[in-house]
Amino acid sequence: PFDWFPCWVLRHLWKKQGALALQAAVAVKQVQEKMPVLDQKVLRELKEIMDDDYLSLLRTYLRNAPQLLAQARAAIDQNNVEAMVLPVHSLKSSSANVGAMNLSELARDAEQQARAGDLAAATAVFRAVESAFSEAEAALQAQVAGDSAT
Repeated sequence: PFDWFPCWVLRHLWKKQGALALQAAVAVKQVQEKMPVLDQKVLRELKEIMDDDYLSLLRTYLRNAPQLLAQARAAIDQNNVEAMVLPVHSLKSSSANVGAMNLSELARDAEQQARAGDLAAATAVFRAVESAFSEAEAALQAQVAGDSAT
């Protein structure tokens, strides 16, 4: 006789992960609607504190953040949710430091999902992280160009 129980368990798990991924996608949308790409107050404070090193910090972020994204993407591609934690954690912190608060919040959400071991939900949130990074990257490049000219 055929045992349907393993099939039922797999179906149940798939439904549960799909629901978590949907919840993550809704949370991502809510975060994106609340925040500007860059928090100008954070950038002003950073500029006051860092003075001459301000632009160097922004350029360092723009150089290093894509590497963190690549590490997280590689972890996803390898179905290794544990390996995703460190790069999204670092992206969360460094993004907050340069005023990319929306990106930081999304990275936080991806980190939480990864720490919970939910690859489907972490992947869903990470798609939004990649999109938010594209926006933040463009805004920071414009910020660097504008501040370099003055």
